[in-house]
Amino acid sequence: MGGAPVFVGMLLFERDAWHPVGTPAMLALLYNIFIAFAFAYWAWFKIASTVSVTVSSISVLSVPIVGVLCGFVFLGERPSLQEYAALVCVVLAVLAVNLPARKRQ
Repeated sequence: MGGAPVFVGMLLFERDAWHPVGTPAMLALLYNIFIAFAFAYWAWFKIASTVSVTVSSISVLSVPIVGVLCGFVFLGERPSLQEYAALVCVVLAVLAVNLPARKRQ
């Protein structure tokens, strides 16, 4: 969990250990907490309430795939063997959701 409770807790209980940052960094932090997260949650609940369970589950399963691939492409990260194995498991889960149901005989 993140957002406003963490920020308030940080200001209340970790004031001595908190390194002061400049105004642009503080404004960026506040923007992320109150604007970006609020929009993301609104968009998620809007999508989850309007699409089918299948589409919703596929979108949830695609989040770690996109995150690892973006880290690989944009940040130059190199996933470990465990991360590749986890990605394979997630891709298999997405494929399992998309496979047509077998007809019983």
